[in-house]
Amino acid sequence: IAFLPTGTGKTLIACSLISHCVRNIRVDREKGTDWKKVAIFVAPTKALLNQQVDYIQKQCAERVRATVLNGDKVYEGLQIDFWGPSQWQYFFGHYEVLGMTPEVLCKLLEKAILPGDAIDLLVLDECHHVLSGKHPMARLCESIKEKGYRPLMLGLTASPLTTKKNKILEAYASLQDRM
Repeated sequence: IAFLPTGTGKTLIACSLISHCVRNIRVDREKGTDWKKVAIFVAPTKALLNQQVDYIQKQCAERVRATVLNGDKVYEGLQIDFWGPSQWQYFFGHYEVLGMTPEVLCKLLEKAILPGDAIDLLVLDECHHVLSGKHPMARLCESIKEKGYRPLMLGLTASPLTTKKNKILEAYASLQDRM
């Protein structure tokens, strides 16, 4: 979990880890051993997601093939909610980094369209939302844990988890446990 103030490089840290994972994904794809592996960047809002994926494409040490998959995406004339396996497979095969809202990723995992073991890296922007049981990001993490998936995870937040000094370590342990 990277807890840093706004504008101090949390997304740049994510870019470094994404670049490393993309190198491994490319090696696996070239060998033909695991062409379905992807890195996923999750943000709670479409606006933030678009901003972060744009930043990732510009700042990663590796030139990454990244796209945003949210409720606005249209492919082959269909909105994302109406895609079948062939539409999803196109994106899994052509992109190394997929930006999604937590709702989209939850649906993919629930419908088994994206197997959880295909997620090489999962970056959660604004990860403090995991502590709120009703937030889609909390439901996403619960789903991942229930299914036994263990992707490499990085949480990013600028929000204090508590205002009580003696509870800070407890709050971060709770966040880490839920992720």
